[in-house]
Amino acid sequence: MNALLVAVMAIALVISSSANAVILNTLNDIDYQWLELTETQGMSRSQVEAKLSDASSTLFGYRYASRSEVKSLLFSYTGEWDGLNGFHGDTDVVSGTSQYLNDFGITQPSSTSSTGDYYYWVVEGYYVLYDSNAPQGTLGIYGSASECGYAETTCVSFTRLYTDTAGNITMAHQADIYGYSDTISNPYTTSVTTQRNDYGSFLVLDIAPVPVPAAAWLFASGLIGLAGFARRKNT
Repeated sequence: MNALLVAVMAIALVISSSANAVILNTLNDIDYQWLELTETQGMSRSQVEAKLSDASSTLFGYRYASRSEVKSLLFSYTGEWDGLNGFHGDTDVVSGTSQYLNDFGITQPSSTSSTGDYYYWVVEGYYVLYDSNAPQGTLGIYGSASECGYAETTCVSFTRLYTDTAGNITMAHQADIYGYSDTISNPYTTSVTTQRNDYGSFLVLDIAPVPVPAAAWLFASGLIGLAGFARRKNT
């Protein structure tokens, strides 16, 4: 049993040695593996695309998520969007946005200084407290080729989360132009050559069973064989 455990650990080590920071989820009955936005932070779409086909790159094999995939991803965290553009105080939206930022990484951190609490009238119809100097969020490049206009432009999703001066999460921002709709004609876009430190890219893999490398099986078989030989020798 100990030999088998060692073999399994060895295989896991071989498989995970080149792993990126990933998020696994299922959207519309399809399994996906997403790469954290912070893995491509500061890179333009043109720079990322050059690495997607580079076998020596950690981005090799990934692709840009489509508009519909990003919309489904955002909804998987916050629930179906209510169609209201603006700031939301709904508990599910706020907590879901917080979890989304926790999973995909914050590319646009909040300011370290505080300007004081203010009241804001959210789309649900009530006031919440927020610190106007404390939003944090992510900017994520996405979309298949030319999904957001010309070949020289690309979609950008923008998600923000607000806290009050005590650090309580109180408000999130949702808008159709920022990825919550895959049908509007004027989504938020930027040039494919835009390079900003607060931009990352929504890269995804369609998950399929990954065969264990032959070398890993050979290594594991050798370990198990050696363990069996040692046991027979001892007896």
